[in-house]
Amino acid sequence: MINSWLPSKPSFFGKQRHGSKKGSIERHKQYRPNAPVSTRWGPIQGIGLETGEPPVFNTEYEACAKVAREHHLAFLEVYRAVQKL
Repeated sequence: MINSWLPSKPSFFGKQRHGSKKGSIERHKQYRPNAPVSTRWGPIQGIGLETGEPPVFNTEYEACAKVAREHHLAFLEVYRAVQKL
């Protein structure tokens, strides 16, 4: 037997499933308003979260990438500039 160390059936066939669970799951989405931020390159769209002090702001990837392409800048330069605001 050349492949004697291989199992006769893969474990995903039959009743040998490991880690499968059935049941219902509730999902709650937190309200995240869109908030544009003014930069020297113009407004950049992002998402604001008011979870504590100070409020958290995350920019959209595509918004930063678009500004970086239009102004011939590195993405991280735009992203970091927005995060400092």
